[in-house]
Amino acid sequence: MLKATLKASEAGLARIKQARAERGWTIDNPCWLVEASQVLKPNDTWDEYQSFFADGISHSTWGRFLSGKQRIKPDAFKAYCQILGLPWEEIVDRNNSSPNSIDWGDAPDISYFCDRTEELSELEERIVHQHCRLIALVGVGGIGKSALAVKLIQQIEKDFQYIIWRSIGSTLSLSDLINNILTSLPQPDSPYNNTEPISQLIQSFHTYRCLLVLDRSELILQEGTLTGYYREEYEYYGELVRRIASERHQSCLILIGREAPRDIRLLEQANSSVRSFSLKGLSQAAAENILRANGLLEEPSWQNLIQLYRASPFNLKMISRVILQLFGGSAAKFLRENTLVLGDIGPILEQQFRRLSKLEQDVMYQLAIPDLAISRSQIRSQLVSSVAMSELIEALDSLKQRSLIETSLEGEEDLFTLQSVMKKYVRRRYCL
Repeated sequence: MLKATLKASEAGLARIKQARAERGWTIDNPCWLVEASQVLKPNDTWDEYQSFFADGISHSTWGRFLSGKQRIKPDAFKAYCQILGLPWEEIVDRNNSSPNSIDWGDAPDISYFCDRTEELSELEERIVHQHCRLIALVGVGGIGKSALAVKLIQQIEKDFQYIIWRSIGSTLSLSDLINNILTSLPQPDSPYNNTEPISQLIQSFHTYRCLLVLDRSELILQEGTLTGYYREEYEYYGELVRRIASERHQSCLILIGREAPRDIRLLEQANSSVRSFSLKGLSQAAAENILRANGLLEEPSWQNLIQLYRASPFNLKMISRVILQLFGGSAAKFLRENTLVLGDIGPILEQQFRRLSKLEQDVMYQLAIPDLAISRSQIRSQLVSSVAMSELIEALDSLKQRSLIETSLEGEEDLFTLQSVMKKYVRRRYCL
């Protein structure tokens, strides 16, 4: 049976704050998660260096528990109360019942959201008014996909009975994932028509108005190939995507990832209820708000800084920290150095680069050498091994889908180049 999600009352939040202060640990200390995991799974071994914890226990759910603004699973709520030495029955908010149920899973806890008014409006139109069954939300790492999805849920939650967020783990089978999702949905009055997991989920999607978000969907796709091919052990996800897109129901699946499954493009061409949405950089005003919130000085120079870092929220926050620490907050001083700092962006770009096919990596190498954009024929002539033009076009198309290259038109000739941050990374990777 479905379990109602819980959150703390105002009085409960005050007691939580006091109990946490008495323990003396900082909010982000992983020991909180270790102890809560031990409450839920006492026979398992937990330590602060793990990348995952017991089901429902994460930095995100801990943050939501402390803020009291969003509900979490009851088992996690009770575990957090227990490690604080608080009886959960005295902490829970009993007066703020919700007509719908939101299971946030491992969704990030968003404390600051950049203005994405246009993107939110378009997604709401697609999902609420056009009743799209499948949305693929894609973009490079750090561009703000998950944050946008969280904000979208907060904006449209009243249009759904059940909202469920899950991050796809690298070892989680589809059947295990669906069984986990079904625990957040009511059991049917009569037995499921089919014992096969996808059919059970579709039946629930037909009975109830559900919004399911699957984050980090690139983990089900192959590395070292052109974009969008399922890993062999995850090909069953393809059936889930196709059936949700094609069968009649009243729900919606949002896939979030750095790339989308290949069949999304085919489904989108033939089915108006399937849409892909490529997230780009922030507007100038939203990007300036990030720099302002991070204490940068000299606003006239911000436009060049924003362009250099392609208005990526993660990139702008990273370089703001560097400028504050080393340049006294002066964006102009940093820009006078005529350089581009990668910092924490590097590991994200490395993850993305490793996903590319050998030909895509070779193309990236050739695009990183010149300062100006070059044509397809120029790229092909500079490749070490002979490549058919058709293969090169496929590689360029794949890179474009990954949002890793930029295109322009000069006369009748298409030109290609890399974004400044990616060009810096590739040049450093190959010591150019």
